[in-house]
Amino acid sequence: MTARQPLSKGEKRLLIATVLFVIVAGAIGWWFYSINVNPVVNIPEPPPMPNPNARDIYLAAQGLKVPSLPSIEPAGRHVDIDRVYSSIQAGKIVPPAPGERPPALADMQALMAKNAPVFAKVQQGVACEYRETPSRSFQQLFPHFAKLRDLARTMLADGDVKCASGDWDGGAERFVDILRVGNDIPRGGVLISMLVGVAIQAIGRADAWNTLDHVSGAEARRAARRLEEIAAHRVSYADILQEEKWATQAGLLELFNTPRWRTQGMLGEVMSESPTAFFRIQIVSKRTAMTNYTRYMDALIANAKQPYTNATKVPPVPHDPVSQMFAPVFTKARIKDVMASTENDLLMVSFALRAYLADHGKYPAGLQALVPAYLKAIPADPFTANGTLRYKRTGKTYVLYSVGPNGADDGGTPSADGQSSGPGAPVSSLRTGSTGDIVAGVNRY
Repeated sequence: MTARQPLSKGEKRLLIATVLFVIVAGAIGWWFYSINVNPVVNIPEPPPMPNPNARDIYLAAQGLKVPSLPSIEPAGRHVDIDRVYSSIQAGKIVPPAPGERPPALADMQALMAKNAPVFAKVQQGVACEYRETPSRSFQQLFPHFAKLRDLARTMLADGDVKCASGDWDGGAERFVDILRVGNDIPRGGVLISMLVGVAIQAIGRADAWNTLDHVSGAEARRAARRLEEIAAHRVSYADILQEEKWATQAGLLELFNTPRWRTQGMLGEVMSESPTAFFRIQIVSKRTAMTNYTRYMDALIANAKQPYTNATKVPPVPHDPVSQMFAPVFTKARIKDVMASTENDLLMVSFALRAYLADHGKYPAGLQALVPAYLKAIPADPFTANGTLRYKRTGKTYVLYSVGPNGADDGGTPSADGQSSGPGAPVSSLRTGSTGDIVAGVNRY
């Protein structure tokens, strides 16, 4: 038997190089495999949609809209929906810009009469449950939100015409209808649905304030009760974030299954603008990105379940490029949600106080006098750990307020934010850093 010849130095080097190559190639292959393994997440099946769905009824109502009357030029009496709600403020037709003629009230009334089927359809919708189609893809668009905003503006025009015609009760009813529609929209939806709902509520609430000193006691009582019911059916911010989490998780799974998702499509296009970001997206693990996003959203949801005053600091967005793109900071969204509900509650109590005044000839000594005849309960102030909205009599009138984002009771001194310094002046938004109180009828969001 021939003895095995020892390996030459060259053969040894070749063997070592081969082993090292196999190890490195295996490691690279395993790394490449590991960063491309799809994550496993639990996304529940969407609940069954209500039938009928108020969402479909509202959209059908918008489809009935008659946008304008035929032009009666050269008399200058052309009237359309946009001109109606921009021509009336606080129940009066405002002076037009130089060279323009305002539409005649009779023409505005005629236009809104043609839109009566729209408002009748809306009333069918408010009697039904509303639910958004759950978002489970980044390709899912929301074109119906623009239609719902348009519906709110049509309702606003009708309410304004009613007020200008002396029907303040009818105007208040229409503005509360807008608040109902805006409050419905976030149900079952993601963050954009909440923001659209908040914006629509602001449309109705702004002009509802103008009716407060004109409505009858009966309508004031009815408006307060309706606003209380609307508040009871408000979708929580935590539920909105939960839907946002499931929607983005589903979208990420869809994205991860797309060929060349790291270099093409919406993510690749954004990352290609920065060489560093483009490199980072090539080496990020799918599972790591999904885990980071999920943990971040879970922290936000847990935070949102706490009262506003008890909420902890929002965690930082994870550093991986996927989370950096799809997990924006949601602090501004929460203050919008809390401010909208606070303004609605201030309006609700103001209507209840108006009804009390009509019945008793004076305002009550305290808010508890409104329970149970006008309200089931006095709303809590979300900006305090414990306590309701503040109220104090000032002569024959009153000051009703929330302590605002800084949590300090300033005795009803309104914040400089959320109010106009004069006609046509811009209104600065109430925000997390605002000081002073949120005073009913003064600070408007």
